[in-house]
Amino acid sequence: MTSRGSAGYPIADQAAAPGQAPPHAVEIWLYSLIDEEPAVDAMRTILSEHERDRVDRLAHQDHKRRYIIAHARMRQILARKIGRRPEDIAFCVSPDGKPFLAPETPKPVHFNLSHCADNAALAICETAEVGIDIEAIRSVRDGFARRFFTTQEADEIDALPEGEQLPALFRCWTRKEAFLKATGEGIRRGLASFQVSLAADEPPRVIAIGDGEKAARDWLLYDFSPADGLAGAAALIAPHGAEFTIRELHTID
Repeated sequence: MTSRGSAGYPIADQAAAPGQAPPHAVEIWLYSLIDEEPAVDAMRTILSEHERDRVDRLAHQDHKRRYIIAHARMRQILARKIGRRPEDIAFCVSPDGKPFLAPETPKPVHFNLSHCADNAALAICETAEVGIDIEAIRSVRDGFARRFFTTQEADEIDALPEGEQLPALFRCWTRKEAFLKATGEGIRRGLASFQVSLAADEPPRVIAIGDGEKAARDWLLYDFSPADGLAGAAALIAPHGAEFTIRELHTID
């Protein structure tokens, strides 16, 4: 494994101000969902019975492979954090579908997984709920932003030169998805229920939640590039800042 260190816009200094809690530490693990068949078969063995059942229900071999690697690698990374064997990790699921470690886990940590095609990103934080999203930058239907984003966000995208609109749309999209995954609410809240920044020359941030700006100030958004052609963002409540480390996973023992 290798570490790329911190990336993106500057985050709060390591030392917190007097009387403040220290900043959160967030690791973002990036890894490929491509591997040799014997390795994939071995990874399948560390999945739970429920996960293996899900694999069996998938129709396409590529989808099976991606699911197995995404979840097996997640188990392996989490295992090093909590001091358990990967196959012994137990998960629960919130009413809105967000997985979390079972209460009996010896060292609970917060995590969130996102994958797109053959790439995966796993965010881990010991001190705060975290959300992460990666998306392939691609053409979308006309009117996508106006249908799913706030009016302000759609207007801002439409005002950009044509060549800058798609990157801005995906900055907006990944930031919003990461926020929703951090809250655990998912699509129930709706992408248009809050506003994020999306200009290339300003730090990512939540501008407003509903009609209010006060609660939005406690949120921290973070952009990263998982691979060529992909956009990525992470989100968590961190009023005193956070430190992000990008780690690239190539092999794990």
